[in-house]
Amino acid sequence: MANVSCATRTAFLLAGLPAILVAQSATTAALTGMVRDESGQAVAGATVRVESDHLIGGEKAVVTSVNGTFRYPALPPGSYRITVEAKGYPTHQERQRLELGRTSTVQVKLKGISAQAVVEVVDALGNADMAPAGVTQNYRMDDLQDLPIGRDLSAIANLTPGVNAGVAWGGDRTNSNAYMINGVNVSDPSAGGQWIQVNPDWFDEVQIGGLGASAEWGGFSGGYFNGLVKKGGNTFKGDLTTYYQSQDWSAVRQLPDPNVPGAALRVQADRFSDVALNLGGAVVKDRLWYFVSLQSTRQEHAPVGAPSSEQVTLPRFLANLTWQARANATLSLFLDLDDKSTDHRGSSRIRMPEATTRQVSPNRTFGLSWLQTLTSSLVFTLETSGYTGKDDRRAYAGETPPLYVDGGVPAGSAAYGGRWELGNAYQTQRNLRSSIGVKATLDWFRTGVLGAQDSHAIKLGLEREQASDEEVMRFPGNVSYNAYADGPDVVTDFVQTDGGLNLRVRQDRTTVFLLDTWSVNSRLTVRPGLRFEQNQGRAYGGSSVWNTRTVSPRLGFTLNLKQDASSVLKAHWGRYFDGLKAAYYDRAVPGAYPVENRYYWGSGSYFDPAVITDLTRPQDIAHDSVPYTTRTNASAIDPNIRQPYQDEFMLAFEQRAGKNWTFTVSALQRQAKQMLVRTDLAALPGTTVSAVNPLNGQAMVFPKFPGTHQFYLTNSADAKRKYTLYSLSAEGKLSAKWTLNASYSHADLSGNVSRSNGYDQQYQHPVFDFNSSGQLPGFNDHEFKLRSSYQTPWNLRLGFDYTYLSGEHYTRTYQFTKLNSAKEKADAFIEGRGASSYGSQQNLNLRITQRFQVSRQVALDLFADVYNLLNRYAVTAVGTRANSSLYLQPTAIPDPRTARVGARLTF
Repeated sequence: MANVSCATRTAFLLAGLPAILVAQSATTAALTGMVRDESGQAVAGATVRVESDHLIGGEKAVVTSVNGTFRYPALPPGSYRITVEAKGYPTHQERQRLELGRTSTVQVKLKGISAQAVVEVVDALGNADMAPAGVTQNYRMDDLQDLPIGRDLSAIANLTPGVNAGVAWGGDRTNSNAYMINGVNVSDPSAGGQWIQVNPDWFDEVQIGGLGASAEWGGFSGGYFNGLVKKGGNTFKGDLTTYYQSQDWSAVRQLPDPNVPGAALRVQADRFSDVALNLGGAVVKDRLWYFVSLQSTRQEHAPVGAPSSEQVTLPRFLANLTWQARANATLSLFLDLDDKSTDHRGSSRIRMPEATTRQVSPNRTFGLSWLQTLTSSLVFTLETSGYTGKDDRRAYAGETPPLYVDGGVPAGSAAYGGRWELGNAYQTQRNLRSSIGVKATLDWFRTGVLGAQDSHAIKLGLEREQASDEEVMRFPGNVSYNAYADGPDVVTDFVQTDGGLNLRVRQDRTTVFLLDTWSVNSRLTVRPGLRFEQNQGRAYGGSSVWNTRTVSPRLGFTLNLKQDASSVLKAHWGRYFDGLKAAYYDRAVPGAYPVENRYYWGSGSYFDPAVITDLTRPQDIAHDSVPYTTRTNASAIDPNIRQPYQDEFMLAFEQRAGKNWTFTVSALQRQAKQMLVRTDLAALPGTTVSAVNPLNGQAMVFPKFPGTHQFYLTNSADAKRKYTLYSLSAEGKLSAKWTLNASYSHADLSGNVSRSNGYDQQYQHPVFDFNSSGQLPGFNDHEFKLRSSYQTPWNLRLGFDYTYLSGEHYTRTYQFTKLNSAKEKADAFIEGRGASSYGSQQNLNLRITQRFQVSRQVALDLFADVYNLLNRYAVTAVGTRANSSLYLQPTAIPDPRTARVGARLTF
């Protein structure tokens, strides 16, 4: 696919669609409501007008139906003025904020001509929205300007209850999320995860969703992160923003260095700088708008104990044009160019600087959308989006073979003590990705079908996506030398040649969905839906390796317990299939994993500790010319393989207190099913290996590995993964200029499989299954989040963000060696899964902003951020292997207290 242009692929995809395409856009909001007189009777024929700075083309108008209802199914999110006009009644105007992907409801009660009309507004409690407001959230970028939020998408997502470090609601790391721009998937087709390097300045609004998601959403088992690109407007606006952070402004944290007695590891925060220019306006008023963003960031990060730091540079450019092509149709186009470069990528305490890599990662992304109102009840949307880019990891020492010392070089070496990887990068990588997707929508609104008050907002959708993934990994010089620590010595072990990865695949996804938002009456809304997908993965020039069809039923309801919708009960059940990733089937692609040869090296020779520089020239010690074993990661695959999924049930109660406060109580359960596992069909040899558990002194006895493996990818009903979440949240305003959001969550993630893609090992051999059930990594038992912003009368603004997280669970291990004549090694859990846990984390971030109003349209904001104000820390990762130099030594901790300053000129 890398040799096919995006334009050609777009034309191919469009040609494959039927004449009328129907689906749902994820770039708009909806507005619905009912107009009644003072006796509660419907007012038919009333005109409801809307206008907004976000709405190109000027004011829009609809007329209420015979039962007094109206609906705008596709409006740009933003602040709107709503005007209601009816013969015999006074005109009334009201303001309403519409949020991305949500339906807001307005109920209008008109009194006589001599009386004033009253508008009852249900703001963002849209009875078509199943997601609990306190958990799934929308973030308007303007509202976050007074908060000390990091300059990336994950930092925004982390504000949401149940989302931490970008991991959403018990998902399999960040790989289980769907990443979207303007509602079109731009995730990495290899293993999932985020591919596009976005700038939050691009977006008007970011939606962090996934819980209770309707049938129009899919391809995730965590959450979806959707950003809506800014369009500009009739008024020219812009801002120039800069951030700067110096390590000199950070506290210094000292940790003991286990490899150098009496010495300490120095931990400081990152160096960081960011300059961004954003411009928006009109080429032609109400006809052609533009938005342009340019940004350059630099960051230097030093992991705990690493001898070198990662240095990242990232220039980015985005342009967006919005054209009112017809009175009833809008065309939008955006283009993104970014080029991430990293020196010493992968820097850590186990790698020497020459063993890191140089990252080169340019990328190009585009998006095109057409939105047309066909009739007052019919809206059509067509979108296409795609990207092409690469992510290369290059070795610093060319083709010099690397040396890997299992367990780490003993502490007696001043130069290499505690290091595992020396000489050169263990592997180099060349990665190419491309993706192109087409999504179309038809939103049809009908009233009075089954009763006088009922209405149906029906969406029927079709999506088509193609993606390509090319990955090459190899040892520099096609050779890797491997040794191990033996007391104070380093002992030669084996040499690897060939092997690696040479993967070239293409993925195809076709999706059809149908959903109905059925407003039975003013109290009850029911939302049934059905989503069908076909996913196919194939090698270039080869037949399909993966071919699955999935059906995802969804059903939810919203019940307004009171007529004013101040008390709302929500429930939803749905089936969610994980998005297809090459990691599901890559090991079954013919030729993707070349055979690796292993040779005995030096007959267990010892490197001379007095001449430790020998470690830099491992090739000076001879190895056998005939391999003692060959191996490959290749696997057969079950011809009836099925897509992993999870069944989700959610129940929530929302209580509105006055106009400013919403309280939410919610419960969630996600049960993973059909998870992939890799088994070994080869018979065990009947001999055993044993060791003493260092934690309890008990013997551990396991069968040895077979001489050769017969790996097999399949689904397993015994693979378990269950996530539950209970959450309580409050959000609102203490005053007109003082906002507050608070949440408490209790979660549990248990089972015996931490990943759904078959890369967990416990089904391959009994040693991996030992103690495999229990608490899985990737969640916090207890979580408390609090954020607030306050604007003083003196143009001084204060904002803070506080998070408490109980420590994540981890499991200590012991490595068994020489499990067969091929020198197999394996790590066994030596305690119950998740029996150990890290310390709790508390993080308080503060921002102080002083505004200087230069003129009516020009303002200068000077701000200062303090991160980790309390200077608290807890270790967030340690070496878990008992027979290793890193055992229980910290490998990751939060940055100490640091400061960042910035300025924003708005004009």
